[in-house]
Amino acid sequence: MALSLLPGLGITFQSIFVGGNLVTSALFVPALRNTNIPPSNQIKLWEKMFIGGAKLMAPCAIFSAASYIYLGCNASNSFEQTSMFISAGFSFSVILFTTIVMRSNIRYIQGLVGLSDEDLESKDYGSAINKWNKLSISRCLLLSLGLVNMLWYQYKSS
Repeated sequence: MALSLLPGLGITFQSIFVGGNLVTSALFVPALRNTNIPPSNQIKLWEKMFIGGAKLMAPCAIFSAASYIYLGCNASNSFEQTSMFISAGFSFSVILFTTIVMRSNIRYIQGLVGLSDEDLESKDYGSAINKWNKLSISRCLLLSLGLVNMLWYQYKSS
């Protein structure tokens, strides 16, 4: 099967999520944690990044999963069906991972918004941001597995 529109869209949306997570985890958060940025500004910037990312990344994960489920349900053979369902599972797993594993950390950081720099120092805000970043990298790896599986399927079926 040549790279048709639906798998291509699924791969594109997965790539947006993976790329966005890599940029956030490798560039944005380390720059944010720079000691020259006041704690209250770090929290505010993290919140803006998180809200903006959630608006983009969740739909990317859902759309890629939906496209693979549709393709899996209409697959012509078991290899195609299995590949599609595996990629759909990894795509959707990031929503579950965020909701189940990351939720308490996200809520904790969101609860710090508006606190003074002095109050934030006693709340260990830096550890919370660093933990979020590690969890975000783990979430990105899940989606990367689905992306690699889908690319491998495209290679094997062409």
